[in-house]
Amino acid sequence: MLFLKEPISTYLCKSTIKIKGVRYGILKESLLKGIVYSLDTLKIRCIIERVQETVKINKNNDDILDFCKIYNIKLKDKTFETNMKDTYTEDILKEQYNTHKHYYLVRKESSDRLKIKFRLPCIPEDISENIIKFILHYKRDDTTSSWSCNKGDLESKVEGIQECKCFTSDGPLSFTPSGDWDVIYFLDARKWLEDNFILYRVPLKRTSTEWLNIKVSKTQTFGDQCDQGRRPHISWDALSPQIHYEKIYEGTFKDIFN
Repeated sequence: MLFLKEPISTYLCKSTIKIKGVRYGILKESLLKGIVYSLDTLKIRCIIERVQETVKINKNNDDILDFCKIYNIKLKDKTFETNMKDTYTEDILKEQYNTHKHYYLVRKESSDRLKIKFRLPCIPEDISENIIKFILHYKRDDTTSSWSCNKGDLESKVEGIQECKCFTSDGPLSFTPSGDWDVIYFLDARKWLEDNFILYRVPLKRTSTEWLNIKVSKTQTFGDQCDQGRRPHISWDALSPQIHYEKIYEGTFKDIFN
């Protein structure tokens, strides 16, 4: 077992710390709960099972965050969390969105021309989640909403954990039975190729009675299926009549940033 007893700042003043014997999935979350109290008292425990690679930590905050993610360490220092840098910028979103749209249209054109039915790609999560993030930045003035977070798809100082769901068809949305959030957003991208997006906000916690009582089938609720360890599935058209929601944006991709 490796145990760093000194404050992390002591080590960060040195060139690097090298910790051997790491590999994704080796360390269990239960071993790491409560380990991190603040940036200056970061204590790392890990069981050395195999010598696979070397992880280096230096003064760069991003390296510390990457290290913590590898070991599933939860940061509890709010100041440090506040300073976590969200590097997914507007320019990156615009670039990735245009790249995806071009790829989608090329695939569709090939499918039509060759008369072969290809499975067309869905909007990647990084794109849909950051579309929601920037809608919140520009249309709700919540510039604290960040894609660089410890829990959830987005995290905000104003709203807490922000869950994001995007759909491009009338098909059902899937939910993990153990997920958690303070507010959930639904991005209706069924007309995204016509450059139309709608964002709905549902101010319900995942653990709220109203949410757990949502009917996902004729005989079962959202809560019933979660209790069984099943992934609830429900379409927006079936979900929306059962809940209170507000539409906070409808418009083009370009207009998000105005």
